[in-house]
Amino acid sequence: MKDLKIICLVGILAMIFVGCLLYPNKSDIVQAEAIVALVFVTLVYAIETHKLVKEGKIKRIAAFYEKRINEFYAPFIKKLNDLRDELHSDTSETAKMNDLRNDARYFIWQKEYMASEATVKKIQELLDNILFADLDRSKEAFKKYRESEKVVRNIIIEEQDKIIIKIRKIYGYS
Repeated sequence: MKDLKIICLVGILAMIFVGCLLYPNKSDIVQAEAIVALVFVTLVYAIETHKLVKEGKIKRIAAFYEKRINEFYAPFIKKLNDLRDELHSDTSETAKMNDLRNDARYFIWQKEYMASEATVKKIQELLDNILFADLDRSKEAFKKYRESEKVVRNIIIEEQDKIIIKIRKIYGYS
């Protein structure tokens, strides 16, 4: 784009110079060429401004994607791991399990704008299944929890991978 600016500037100066030398009624020609030059300069600045605005928008989108990964997906996977470990431990306490579950619910409530509605619904189902698995302690309850946990984990990882791909495209790494 810098080359285009230089070419435009040289062309405009050449037009003004030729107009001043060749035409008898120089003031009208110079005024017309100055208007044309002004239009070209304005066009170049408009194009550059549009590019800056577009680049800023892309950077804001990339920053939000990165924020989603750092503030939602990665921490939620850690919370899933903590819940799973506590539920499967031999010394699991209902109070600690409730604290972890309530912490996860509060986390989802705070950050639900970072995930799709379908993902949030699946996470809520998972948290309900954790409650039943912890209270019931039956094989069916654990099985239902594990199935729900696998679905949520796969959704979270899949969404995280899609976001990483989008970020790479934005920064030109794909």
